[in-house]
Amino acid sequence: MESKARLVSCVKDSDKWVAPKLTATTVNKNSLTVTGIGTFILDFQTTNFDDDSKIVMKMLYDYRVSVHGETHNPQNQEYYTLDPPVSSAGWSFAKLFVAGQFVEKLYQRYSDQIEKSRGKKFEDKFVSWFARELELRNCQAKIKISQEMRI
Repeated sequence: MESKARLVSCVKDSDKWVAPKLTATTVNKNSLTVTGIGTFILDFQTTNFDDDSKIVMKMLYDYRVSVHGETHNPQNQEYYTLDPPVSSAGWSFAKLFVAGQFVEKLYQRYSDQIEKSRGKKFEDKFVSWFARELELRNCQAKIKISQEMRI
């Protein structure tokens, strides 16, 4: 629980973690300026948690290094964290939290790829891009926007 509290703009409401609504301002039809992004809360579902969690954490670490250039700081919890899984019927279910400021940096760096991804809203485009990036790394996990983020 402590690692979740470190993420920017994520608040606890009863027993649920809630991310604030995203704010995106369209500058013109070919460009999107993103401001005030709250923490992304993603459902992470897989039949091979050990391997897939290593892939997603390595990918996020590599992205963190690419946008921040920090290789000496092992404290990734300020940028992202993956909850321990709950297993049922051969599947493992976990929450992946990605800090809004980190998402903004990723968007600044990879906006051309994110904008070409499926979806009408920014968060849908971002998650579509993120899922595709996981697939390219042979990650079998499925991700989607958590219900807590849609509130």
